[in-house]
Order: sequence, then C-alpha cells, then structure tokens
Amino acid sequence: MRTLLLIAALAASGCSSTHAFRADRDADRVNRQLSSSTVTLQFADGTELRAEALHVAPDSTTWIDPATGRLERAATTDVLVIERRSRARGAWRGATRAALTVGVAVAVGTLFIDLGECRGSAFELWCNDDKPLINAAFGLGAGIYAAAPGALAGALVGARDRWE
Repeated sequence: MRTLLLIAALAASGCSSTHAFRADRDADRVNRQLSSSTVTLQFADGTELRAEALHVAPDSTTWIDPATGRLERAATTDVLVIERRSRARGAWRGATRAALTVGVAVAVGTLFIDLGECRGSAFELWCNDDKPLINAAFGLGAGIYAAAPGALAGALVGARDRWE
C-alpha cells in the first residue's frame, strides 16, 4: 500500500506551467510576478543566463546579473523564454495534488470493497449504515498520509513556470 501511495504521489507532483507572453500586453503582469524572483533567460542566439530583479518593457528587458551584481539590458525581442523554478511552490503543488489524488482514489475505491458477512469480524465497522462516512474517513487519512511524499517529490522536482 505504501508503494502505491508513493507512486501516486510522485505521479501527481510533476508541476509545470507555460504561459504565452507578448511584451506589449503582458509586461506589467510578468513584472509583478517575477520582479522578486531569480529566473533563467533564454535568448534567440541560444545563450542562457540567470537573472534577478527582472523588468520587461516592450522594447527592452533589464535585470541584475547575480554573479556580478551589474545591471544588464537586452532587446525584449531577443528574449525567447523566461523560466522560474520554485521548490517551495513545487512542494505545495505536490502535497495538494497527492493528497487529493490518493484521498479520492481511496475513498472511491473503498466503496467497492465487499467484505461479505462481516458481523463479528474486525471489519464489523463497515457493516453498518455509516459506510460512506467511513470511506470518506479512509480517504481523508490516505490523503493526509500521501501529502508528505507528494511534498517531498514536488520539492525535489520543483515547480516550473515558463513565459514564451
């Protein structure tokens, strides 16, 4: 069961978002979201570099090079991709996706368990009219149990946001 939960948590934790970007209409939104982040810029000539304090304008893009601390500038049309990775956001997304995926799967899956005659057995709890409530409790418990491996997997992978 633990292996199944771990596999589900890992599958649910891959986090990536790609956003269409046009400097003339999306610059303000991108500036708000990325001004305090460290990002990777990919240029038309194939170069790639890290940048902090990014500011995108319709004609030029400026940033601070974290290695030198110098203000750099390039034509916005030369910037093909802006990418941000976040381990914290990856952990959050991984935990929530794993908890929801596993919790719902267990809650729904336990609806189909037929224990036959269960009076007097360890499964007597399932023999009464509260079975949906008990299934929900099992789902909640499994979801809570799956959140930790999902958070770990999400933190290892990290969340990736791309603006192209």
